[in-house]
Amino acid sequence: MGHPTYFPDLNPIQVEYVWVELKKQLRQQYPRIGYTSGAKKAVRRRLAQVLPLVCETILEGFFEKLCKLMPNRVAAVLEARGGYPKYQLVLFIILLL
Repeated sequence: MGHPTYFPDLNPIQVEYVWVELKKQLRQQYPRIGYTSGAKKAVRRRLAQVLPLVCETILEGFFEKLCKLMPNRVAAVLEARGGYPKYQLVLFIILLL
């Protein structure tokens, strides 16, 4: 089996789940951020202020969960023979808990 140059399913920190967690934390900590007044520049400036603070609140346990699921993800990729693994929806639900 050749090694693909880009295989996101084998990345221990899957970016899409990090974005989901980041958005969840952003909404919890700054629920009115979507109502920032001003043009796009003002919104971007406000996000630039708060996103580093929000990133710091994502618990290490979240990333540990992602890493602990790696054996299951590798098995799913092997089972799919390079196709899309079936675990992704289940993984997403587990991370939301």
